[in-house]
Amino acid sequence: QAPPPGSESISSSRAAIPGMWSKFKDAAGKVQAELKVVSKEIQDNLTEAGKKLNEELIVAAGVHRRRRLYGGPVAIKNCTTEVVELTFSKSNMSGGKLQAEAIGPDWDYSFDPGESKDFDFFLEVKASGGRSACLTAIRSAAYEVRCSGGAFTVEQVRLPERQKSDSLASAPGLSFSFSASGWLFVYQLGVADCLQQHGITRNPHMRVAGASGGALTVATMMYGCDMKALRDHIKECVCRVNKNVGQAIELRKFILEAMQKFVRDGSIKHPVFQSGRVEIAVSEAGFEATQSLTSRVKALSKGETSIVKGKRKKEFGKTSEAVIALLASATMGISGLPFKMKNEEGKEVKVADGAITDFMPTIDKFSITVKPFSDGLFASADVSPTEFVPGSYGLWPPQPSTIDHLYELGYRDMDAWLEEMLPERLAAAQAAFPEPAPELPPVEFECADDGMTWLVEVLAAVPVSWSDQWGAGGRRTSSKQPPEEEPLIT
Repeated sequence: QAPPPGSESISSSRAAIPGMWSKFKDAAGKVQAELKVVSKEIQDNLTEAGKKLNEELIVAAGVHRRRRLYGGPVAIKNCTTEVVELTFSKSNMSGGKLQAEAIGPDWDYSFDPGESKDFDFFLEVKASGGRSACLTAIRSAAYEVRCSGGAFTVEQVRLPERQKSDSLASAPGLSFSFSASGWLFVYQLGVADCLQQHGITRNPHMRVAGASGGALTVATMMYGCDMKALRDHIKECVCRVNKNVGQAIELRKFILEAMQKFVRDGSIKHPVFQSGRVEIAVSEAGFEATQSLTSRVKALSKGETSIVKGKRKKEFGKTSEAVIALLASATMGISGLPFKMKNEEGKEVKVADGAITDFMPTIDKFSITVKPFSDGLFASADVSPTEFVPGSYGLWPPQPSTIDHLYELGYRDMDAWLEEMLPERLAAAQAAFPEPAPELPPVEFECADDGMTWLVEVLAAVPVSWSDQWGAGGRRTSSKQPPEEEPLIT
């Protein structure tokens, strides 16, 4: 039987289909490969444009460039009985993810991304049941993941080795100035830790000045306080703020709580306070607290005074006077309202944050200035962050892991500056003062009076709770201790 008409052409078409499909697949593969190349070129161009834009934004913000490269791994040991997932990211604002790894029970893990400008990383550890922990992991440090009683934690068991020297232990002619800072004084605490490692507390010639958080930092630094312990106290306060946003304006109470850990009645006998080498910037009203409005207007019209003027406090008869000056210097809304205190003339005046009149209280032109804000904000400084740090952190604290990063950032920035710039600055200061400095022994101090009378005197003079600040017109109505649910004496 003859095949139906047209069947030969249908058969030949069917036979040609595999060849046509193969050619189509080859063509589609070529197009896909070309699209991948074009897509990668576009992505590379966008990445490069993004990097350039980021660089331009960094320059516009006045961020100091980081020139140092850092190496060394982060060591992690899983001390739990389950698998945990580690995720490492950049610790700066970009937060770019670097690596994720799951490690089993009793495993040791080493994260080493090679030499780079990153000295620490943001680490998130996750376990079953939604449990997690976050921290800033530093190069050359070691950490252990633990689980006890259902609590999931990551503990630092080894610190990175710090370089120590006596480069600041006897250098005459130098001084340091710390700006106002708000919550960002954690950056300055890291700077202070670095300076302590290089001998600043032993220097009998060293003078320091600070405003607000900067004043608190220079005073505690020269007294020899443990900067890491202060940082950890700040982290505890940040956790309280995260649980209750109203705590964000309780900095005055937080400061007093921290001071109780190391300030004693005999603290004022420290040589740095006895010699007046710590200058605290305070803003003082130009009128007496009891002066009438009419007399104030007359005094202003005659040019006899100003509404507010800057003062430097450096002479104190007892510990409570120094603490009150520090609280006055750090009085900017989130750390309390202005309060009354007596000035050098014995007049009762309102005092407020030193930043109002003296944001960066330098001692002379050789003062090494430190500021936790990018140079695009406020005055320029010798030492400031080598990455973009939001100015909003000064008013509202970042997460505890970021607190650790800011502290480490301050330490690394100061250490790099000392290595690169200290010889030049020291030579300039010594050239300006050709007369040799008097021979003085290194500073040593042991507090002989562990009393806490200073705290009672401070609480009698400075309103701490907000009800006292609003209701007492800037002065506590009594010297009674605060309610037991908010103890200030432990």
